[in-house]
Amino acid sequence: MMPEAMPGPIRQKQFIQESSVQFLLAEFESIRELRSLAYSIVEKRVQFIIGLQAAGAAFIGALLSQNSSAKAVSGAILALGIPTFLLAYIAYLRALDFQIQGRKYVRAMNAIRGFFVESDPTIGRALLLSTDTRFPRMNAVGYAGSTVQSLAVNALILTILVGGTVAFTAAWLIAVSVSPSNGYAYFAAALAAVGIAVLLGLIEAKRIRSRLRRAEAEMD
Repeated sequence: MMPEAMPGPIRQKQFIQESSVQFLLAEFESIRELRSLAYSIVEKRVQFIIGLQAAGAAFIGALLSQNSSAKAVSGAILALGIPTFLLAYIAYLRALDFQIQGRKYVRAMNAIRGFFVESDPTIGRALLLSTDTRFPRMNAVGYAGSTVQSLAVNALILTILVGGTVAFTAAWLIAVSVSPSNGYAYFAAALAAVGIAVLLGLIEAKRIRSRLRRAEAEMD
């Protein structure tokens, strides 16, 4: 004997539940892939800047080995350092964008996990990752509050190092053209490098916290 068909409303309810589950699984996988892809792109940009710096350092080393003049070496540092600084700054801004978007992705994944736990509380014991849609916090500089683990902060440190090198070289060239004293030239160059590094660090630290606070407010 053929089993009786289920009533229309029951069939429709089961179909909606199954389709919702499939949709959430597909959404979870899509978010995971987007987050992984975005992180990979930013990481490769930072690695490219590091490689560019290494190549520039090798070129400067070659000039020094050939007993080139200090002004020629300084000119080469500026010629290589200025575009490297701009590229590093752009990579830092992109890393900051990813840091915010990446946290939104993680929160979305947490929400999907939370949905399944609410539907079947027994699976909660098998989940080690969070289902809290307020985690990770937007108002912390580093992931889960750790500054060291923040790709944006690492990219900013790289930018500051390049910017400080460019500032030191430019200030030294200006100082030696004004005064023949090497001591004065190096002091002025060091002062400029430290000043630029501190100023850039303070400005961008304020930018990071402002962007994260705004993102937190938008998620409320």
